[in-house]
Amino acid sequence: MKEITVNGRVFQYETFSKDFSGEFGETYYWTEFYEGVTEKWVKKYWLFGEKTLKIVPTLRFTIPADSDNEFLPKSWWREKIEKELELLDRREQLEKGELI
Repeated sequence: MKEITVNGRVFQYETFSKDFSGEFGETYYWTEFYEGVTEKWVKKYWLFGEKTLKIVPTLRFTIPADSDNEFLPKSWWREKIEKELELLDRREQLEKGELI
C-alpha cells in the first residue's frame, strides 16, 4: 500500500484490477483510498471456529482509475481526490445535522 497526504489528511491507497476476458479483453482498474483502521472480529472458518481480531483499513472512497497510468496527470488526480474529500466532509456535516 502506498501513502499520500492531501489537505493535511493521510490516506493509504491501493490499485486493483479485474480482467474481463470477453470479446475485447478489457481490464477494469480502480483505486481504493483508506484512512485509519477498524478492528473486526471474524471466525477462523466461514461458519464456525474461534473468533480472531482482525485489523483492516477503513475504506473512505474509490476512484475508477489506475494510479499507475502515466496518461492521467497529477492535476486530474488532485481534482478527483479533492472532490471525494469534499463529499466526505459533507457526509460528516450531515451526520452532525448541519444543513448550510
